Amino acid sequence: MSNALTTAATAADGWTICSNRLKDIRDLGQCGYLNLNGRRLLIHGGEQRFLDETGSLVKQLQSTTDWIDLTGEFQRLMPDSKEMQHTVRNGRPLDELMWACAWKQFDGELLDGCRRDDVVSFNRWPNLSRLPHQGSTHRIVALLTQRPSSIVLASRLLRVPEADIAQVYCAAQRAGYAAPINRTVEEPVTKTHRHQSLISRLMARLQR
Repeated sequence: MSNALTTAATAADGWTICSNRLKDIRDLGQCGYLNLNGRRLLIHGGEQRFLDETGSLVKQLQSTTDWIDLTGEFQRLMPDSKEMQHTVRNGRPLDELMWACAWKQFDGELLDGCRRDDVVSFNRWPNLSRLPHQGSTHRIVALLTQRPSSIVLASRLLRVPEADIAQVYCAAQRAGYAAPINRTVEEPVTKTHRHQSLISRLMARLQR
């Protein structure tokens, strides 16, 4: 049976929506919260931190294979609000949540930004004790850290299906742990918070 991969057409499912929403929040440096499965998830995109107020949502996301419910739009908060400062002090790295959602989003096809012929290199080791993974994940990360390889070559070297390599790559690429080294990837343009210019003008006036 062939395990050839294609680039995924974005499916309208909860994992895809959540994963793409988190990417936008991180890339734009936004601050606020999402409602996931009826729980509020605080996110400081600029500091790349998130806080699960209930303490149970992330564990649920890591273990469940069910469709998740992302309710409503991203609700903005000021970066210096108490909730955002609390998120920075007591939250977890946003990359952990990015990995978890991209891992669940993967359905045998490569996510946007990933290609089958990419030579993949890990720039840091993910904390797999807190992340969804499978039995071969440690070996895949070790190989791609020590010897950057394509999905095809890594599959042959480790004797694991291409889909296993691809899932690790997609999650790692979305989380920022890995990137292709055989092509240039366009960096996301971080936009200033819509209230930032007003705040800056007010602070400058008060300091005169």
